[in-house]
Amino acid sequence: MSINKSEFAWIGIRLFGVYFLCQALAEVVELAIAIYSVYGQIEVAWGVNVDQRWDTVMALGTRLGAFVVLYTTLSFYFLAKGKYLHNFLMKASG
Repeated sequence: MSINKSEFAWIGIRLFGVYFLCQALAEVVELAIAIYSVYGQIEVAWGVNVDQRWDTVMALGTRLGAFVVLYTTLSFYFLAKGKYLHNFLMKASG
């Protein structure tokens, strides 16, 4: 039993999907930790640079949220779809 090029390409595509899924989960955890830690700082120092810290929370949340969306979208494509990439790989390899 041997693996042909097409099956090998599908395995590679799926591996990238798993990688991006792990990245998305790591970003969700990082987002939760960052928001919790900055929120805790806001509660402790209420009244001292609250606007600046809230801006930091919003900027961090926006950046990490964008990465979560990006990684989740890529993961979904590579795990569930991937047909266009597979066709491209098969045409490029000859």
